[in-house]
Amino acid sequence: MDCGTASHGALLAAAPLAGRRPRLLPLSPPPSTPSIQIRNRLYSMSLLPLRKARCMGRREASLASNYTQTSEFADLDWENLGFGLVQTDYMYTTKCGPDGNFDKGGMVPFGPIEMNPASGVLNYGQGLFEGLKAYRKTDGSILLFRPMENAMRMQTGAERMCMPAPPVEQFVDAVKQTVLANKRWVPPTGKGSLYIRPLLVGSGAVLGLAPAPEYTFLIFASPVGNYFKKD
Repeated sequence: MDCGTASHGALLAAAPLAGRRPRLLPLSPPPSTPSIQIRNRLYSMSLLPLRKARCMGRREASLASNYTQTSEFADLDWENLGFGLVQTDYMYTTKCGPDGNFDKGGMVPFGPIEMNPASGVLNYGQGLFEGLKAYRKTDGSILLFRPMENAMRMQTGAERMCMPAPPVEQFVDAVKQTVLANKRWVPPTGKGSLYIRPLLVGSGAVLGLAPAPEYTFLIFASPVGNYFKKD
């Protein structure tokens, strides 16, 4: 594989897969049945200083309670949603080292991330993104639009960019976790959708032109209105 053919200075979005039939994947059962429980674990807590680890442990405990205490819908003007960033509650993150295997990862509060100035994505554009949506049905359940296709497309793009990619199963599970953790931000039926943005970036430091030694897979989400407005 020739890594020198990868473009520099910009994130890569691979072309859509052709010839595949659209598919809606059920994400959660109707409200009358028990909801899926999300287990939380913060990445590499054992590698952090003890004081910081204790702080993150307390935050991890608060995540579990917040999932059950949030209201059904966020306080938002659902009638006037545009296609802009609305900060939600949580995001998914995991890392991959030189062995090419991604950690299990987990949910953390949405917010800024640390990035080395010498990271591969900042210096050589070694990164790519995907985009998909979750929709709320009239019975309250949530559907995902063919997340497996996005997972496979990320793998194709990652190979071109000399990057490891998460397995399809991990990708889909991470998307589900992200949506369920932010389910109060999924718009009511007919008012829009929850836009999901998976990112895969070379977060490890590298000075010469070479693949990064570490990669970060991250997913955040934002409610968006219908792209085409009805008259």
